[in-house]
Amino acid sequence: MSGASYWGRAMRRIAVTERMMRFFGDLLYADELPFDVRVFNMVCLAGFVATLLSMVGHFIEQSIAVIWFIKMVMLVGIVLFIYLTNRKGKYQLCKWVAVIGFCDVIFPLVFVFNGGFEGGTATYFVLSFVVIVLLLTGPARVLMSIITLLVIGVLFWLNLTYPQLIYPLTYLQGFIDTLFTFLISASFIAIVVATQNRMSLLERARTEAAARAKGDFLAQMSHEMRTPMNAIIGMSNIARRAPDEATRLESIVKIENASKHLLGVINDILDMAKIEAGKFELVAEDFDFKAMIDTVVNISSASIANKSQHLECTVDERIPRYLHCDSQRLAQVITNLMSNASKFTAEGGTVGLTVSCDALEGALEDADAKGDGKEHEGGAAGDGQGRGDARGDGHEGGAGRGVTLSVSVTDTGIGISDEALSRLFTPFEQADNSTTRVYGGTGLGLVISQRIIKAMGGLIAVSSTPGEGSCFSFTVTVPQAQAQNAADQHQETGELDGAFRTLDLSGHVILLAEDVEVNQEIALALLEPTGVSIDVASTGREAVEAIEANPTRYSLILMDIQMPEMDGLEATRRIRALEAHRAGGAGGAGGSGESGAGGAGESGAGGSAAGESGASGAGSGAGELRPLPIVAMTANVFKEDVERCRAAGMDDHIGKPIDMTELLTKIEGYLRREA
Repeated sequence: MSGASYWGRAMRRIAVTERMMRFFGDLLYADELPFDVRVFNMVCLAGFVATLLSMVGHFIEQSIAVIWFIKMVMLVGIVLFIYLTNRKGKYQLCKWVAVIGFCDVIFPLVFVFNGGFEGGTATYFVLSFVVIVLLLTGPARVLMSIITLLVIGVLFWLNLTYPQLIYPLTYLQGFIDTLFTFLISASFIAIVVATQNRMSLLERARTEAAARAKGDFLAQMSHEMRTPMNAIIGMSNIARRAPDEATRLESIVKIENASKHLLGVINDILDMAKIEAGKFELVAEDFDFKAMIDTVVNISSASIANKSQHLECTVDERIPRYLHCDSQRLAQVITNLMSNASKFTAEGGTVGLTVSCDALEGALEDADAKGDGKEHEGGAAGDGQGRGDARGDGHEGGAGRGVTLSVSVTDTGIGISDEALSRLFTPFEQADNSTTRVYGGTGLGLVISQRIIKAMGGLIAVSSTPGEGSCFSFTVTVPQAQAQNAADQHQETGELDGAFRTLDLSGHVILLAEDVEVNQEIALALLEPTGVSIDVASTGREAVEAIEANPTRYSLILMDIQMPEMDGLEATRRIRALEAHRAGGAGGAGGSGESGAGGAGESGAGGSAAGESGASGAGSGAGELRPLPIVAMTANVFKEDVERCRAAGMDDHIGKPIDMTELLTKIEGYLRREA
């Protein structure tokens, strides 16, 4: 064999070995694995290589069958550990079995059956402490170190006191075993150190990349928040100095638009914070799917019309009208995809929304006969046409039957390159930072949308051709709703929406508990056209005192949460306690608890134990003792904040900034219930 041929084969073997190591590296040290799991994989891989090398030494020295059996158990155990850890998520169990099994069982057995001091197996105890230091931390590391030291001490004492219990080795066997044991230990430590250094470098690079991405993100967020703030402040100055009413009104419109943009940025940041903290949850409810799509199309058509774009909207007529899921989040995803499509499409381009029904679980063949056959226009800009739901209100969707919705949003915009697609759904990264500077936006919308759809059991897919456009699509399966419940809710909301222009709340008095003066002014100004009277309490204590002084004066309480002296939660609890006390006294005087329950049950205390107690004890004709509706009006808008309000005895929740429609809807609903 020529020298060139020999070296050629050697280089090929090295290349194959490198590919195998790269394969195992990608499998066992993947970035998505927790760091502790990657360290455990590293130790297992080093142990597997060291055990194979050890078996070569035992073959040369012709070791006894027990040693071969122990080594085979080690090999099988290591493979099993790797499988259970990476495929079954049993890292904690495997870690402890490995530490105890190898350090305090396997290595002592090898010491006894392989010559003790005469061989080199005493060196394995060094590996015991390497494994303990790598895999354990804190008190567990100290405890296992002490136990292992005790085991080693017993073995050394046994070897010195009762040498006949240690399986003897010949001089040649002892020499070979010592040589291979040191080689094994060196290989084990070398593999561990080398892979740990590699992991450290990868971890450092990933940390630095994440820090750079977050730094870029914060810089972009600073720009996105300061830009509308600059418009708000600047337009406020212009409006204050405006020489005519037209200029002042134009400035106010621009202030409103900039404020809405700023609120969108804040909402994206808060949604992302909840996702990162693992606190993102969906709230399912019955809703009118047709009305939701109409709202989304109407919202999106405004920006599409401003750019003279063409909107094409198609909705499958087989989709049941009433569904059950988190309608707000579903609408958020569709609105975001349509907003992106419009944003990255030039004037005169096309944006398309298609909603189809891929599958219906349950017999719906006869449902078409129950519809009214009506179609609706989707409010598209330009000559875009929205095809609506052909089902009428009479369609009775059975609860529990699933509907598989397939939604796609297409555009004829700038498109996305293959390289940018790989980063499209990565938090704190942009597909291309330059597009953000040109088109604006937080860059979080797609990440948030993906998490929402994933929580619903679906996945967002994207296909794009640079310069020709993109298509974002997702499929989710949602249950149908009880049609009558959703229809009643939609009808009540629709009536209220139409009544806002003529809403008359004269004769009612609302207690506003709010400590910030500007927030007081906003609430007073928003409610002034309704004719309602408003008393203001600047602290929770003042609100409680007002109820104590005149419990029958108020029809409703708007309660802030964070106030001095006493917060809104504690104030609510005390008000409910007062109601319970008064209702209990009235019930005793009236002597007719059953009649009292009938008189008070209509008010709906919203889950307050105190309110329900008061309602059940009220005497006949004690209508004035009904628990007051208390609505939280606060900037604390997370789900846990709403739950705390409910637990304190509040009936409802309105988030700040205040939405006029939501505020009037809820006030009208509670006051109409009280009438």
